[in-house]
Amino acid sequence: MGCVMNPDRRVTLATTHDLNFVADLATKHADAVGFLTRTALDAYVRRQRVTIAHENGDPCGYFLTGADASSIRIFQAAVHQDAQGLRHGIDLLGGVIIRAAAIGASRITLHCRDGLASNGFWSACGFESRGLIFGGGSRRRLVHSWALNVRDAVRNPSLPYARRLLESLTRGTAPGKISPEERTAESCYA
Repeated sequence: MGCVMNPDRRVTLATTHDLNFVADLATKHADAVGFLTRTALDAYVRRQRVTIAHENGDPCGYFLTGADASSIRIFQAAVHQDAQGLRHGIDLLGGVIIRAAAIGASRITLHCRDGLASNGFWSACGFESRGLIFGGGSRRRLVHSWALNVRDAVRNPSLPYARRLLESLTRGTAPGKISPEERTAESCYA
């Protein structure tokens, strides 16, 4: 099944051609996602750490991530206001979950500023609060520290991305063995 519901809705790895979109959306949501210079955003794009959601062929959201041996960190997540509530965040998260499973990461973490509606999104997607901390660099704002256990997420069939992964497991196309069709359609998972 995968994150592609129709050809006009897809998730892909960002390219340098997407940099203007990412920079513009990051600027619009700077109070929520923080600030990264265009040079820093470009570096994340070139390291294939930015995925883009598309609606009707146009970019509408992105996730910017980093990874180490045991976890993936979502540093920035933003969906254009007109596209919120249309499952683009879930599609983007599904790509991160599958990538985490493929590299053997045990958890996905993120920080989200206190008072934002997106905290409800992370909770609904199975993230568990690890508490409130001071974050935001010099602004010292309260942020929620969230974590998602990848193994638990993959095994929870009530979560959309878990159903997608379970379907790929039953087809024999587990992470690391993504089918050619999915590899083309869902390059963010390869």
